[in-house]
Amino acid sequence: MFNSKEQTSNKPQLFIETGTLRIAQNRSVEKALIRQPAFPFEVSVSDNKVILKNNTAKNDFSLMVYDLAGKCICKKEINHNLSDVEIEIPAVENGLYLLNFKNAEFNLTKKYIIRVF
Repeated sequence: MFNSKEQTSNKPQLFIETGTLRIAQNRSVEKALIRQPAFPFEVSVSDNKVILKNNTAKNDFSLMVYDLAGKCICKKEINHNLSDVEIEIPAVENGLYLLNFKNAEFNLTKKYIIRVF
């Protein structure tokens, strides 16, 4: 807790230290962060439905829908043999949601706006 500069005790202070800056020469971490796996399907959201097209996943995977507070509002298991899948998201309000697609080969998350009509 800090008081304002006008107070007699516990005034805020600014400390500046000098030193050397070291930059890591190993770019492998940087490349790993930039290179993200591509989605093995096309994702679109229409009304309160998630539509997956051209599914080329090699294994079954799960779809989890999270609100911005981190609460999982829907979880569905998806068969990798289905090329096109339509999943209805139950009882959501208009807003921004995180869709997470996960299995042994990928763990991908994207933000989508879901509108309920």
